[in-house]
Amino acid sequence: YASIGKTLMNGSDCIACHKEKGKSIGPAYIDIAERYASDSKAPEMLANKIINGGSGNWGEVAMAAHPGLSTTEAKQIAEYILSLAEGNALQKSKYPVAGTYTSDAHIKSKSHGTYVMTASYTDKGGGKIEGLNVQQTLLLRYPKVEAESFDEGSGSKMNLPAGTTPGQDEDMGIIIGQKDKFVIFKNFDLTGVKAVRGRFGVAPGILKGGTVELRLGSLDGELVATIVVEPGFAEFGIKEFETDLSKSVDSAQDLYVVFRNEDPDPATIVTIMDWLEFLNKPIK
Repeated sequence: YASIGKTLMNGSDCIACHKEKGKSIGPAYIDIAERYASDSKAPEMLANKIINGGSGNWGEVAMAAHPGLSTTEAKQIAEYILSLAEGNALQKSKYPVAGTYTSDAHIKSKSHGTYVMTASYTDKGGGKIEGLNVQQTLLLRYPKVEAESFDEGSGSKMNLPAGTTPGQDEDMGIIIGQKDKFVIFKNFDLTGVKAVRGRFGVAPGILKGGTVELRLGSLDGELVATIVVEPGFAEFGIKEFETDLSKSVDSAQDLYVVFRNEDPDPATIVTIMDWLEFLNKPIK
């Protein structure tokens, strides 16, 4: 836990004002660690100071705020600083270097979150050789992904207030799926996914229908699924369409979602997309 804090700290702007030993613009990490070594509330207090900034504890020079850090990240940095106090050692993980981990935090939960699993390694180095520090993070996403949460792409986002379409009882963020436009979900892991389901708009004469392609790595990358979105005849509203993946994928890659239609007009609107859900069982 503390070693993760060291990695976060090295990637931040802390070095501009602090040193491990010796006063700089701000106090040395070791001095902070020694002052709060016996304070059980120190991790939370320091984490709050890191995020919100402030002055008065170490002179009149104000500490810059870091609102971009989460409470967990700030606490990890604080734990590393506190580990530098004499007699303290880096906190050891309660998990072994190899094995399995089962989480039940999502069971019966009403919220849709993401598991963030981080593994890090830090050694003490030797002589004049600095210690090695390596970290890797794995994201386990909720299987239903809101369309407007894409990372990059040419698709346009829009918010539809409740009641805009028949049966829509709440506000809805969507992507406008214009012909040949696309969105990208970065570093998306499809391991174990067998099928995909999506919710799309149906509006005869307005939304032309077509296909929604899922491709790996690039706009012309390997095609792993094609969802056929029917234009409909009379119904207007939101409808679910689904398909099986054409192959198994066992790695994380950028996932391209591409809207296709054979109409020569480049302004053709294929559909609107609300969400995609990735399933661990085939449909057919």
